[in-house]
Amino acid sequence: MQSKCTKNSQENDRHIQIFTNKGIPQDAKCSFKKKSKIIKHLELYNAIYLAAVCMGAKREPISYKGRSLGIVALISLQLLIGTVHFIFGLLLLTSEVSIFQTAVAYDVYTLAFSIATLFFSIYIWQGKRQGWVGTVSVSMFVIVADSLAVFNLPSIPGIPKFAAPTEIVYSLIIMAYLLQTNVRKKFSM
Repeated sequence: MQSKCTKNSQENDRHIQIFTNKGIPQDAKCSFKKKSKIIKHLELYNAIYLAAVCMGAKREPISYKGRSLGIVALISLQLLIGTVHFIFGLLLLTSEVSIFQTAVAYDVYTLAFSIATLFFSIYIWQGKRQGWVGTVSVSMFVIVADSLAVFNLPSIPGIPKFAAPTEIVYSLIIMAYLLQTNVRKKFSM
């Protein structure tokens, strides 16, 4: 299937041929230089016309396996974040044998966050509404929990204050992307 721009380009090439053949008769008494100049002007005119037509043409967004580039990037990041948190959550949970109750709460929180992130990533990849709702909910929870930790208010014990701002910014970026109108439409929101 030809795009509109390719089709117009072929039509414009045909018009150049028509103009050059009809506009400048072969037996015309003008120099080769003048004929070349006229052809260049016609080609320039057609290039400008083609650019104007193609700029206005609606293009398909870049996609991978039917998903937009934004969804692919979101899933990639979510899978990376989920995997890293899962590994660290397991390491933290198995290395401490319930010595500190506060640390265990954060370990369980990290593990639960990673499982939820990985779980909802699968649903987002499949284009299901539950993936959108779950990812927005997890991001909102992270923003609230980490904001409370940054301001020394009661929150999940053990959340590191140095990591909280980064997690807040990441969650805000995820929320900003998921709340865009065209993304919400994909998930029937």
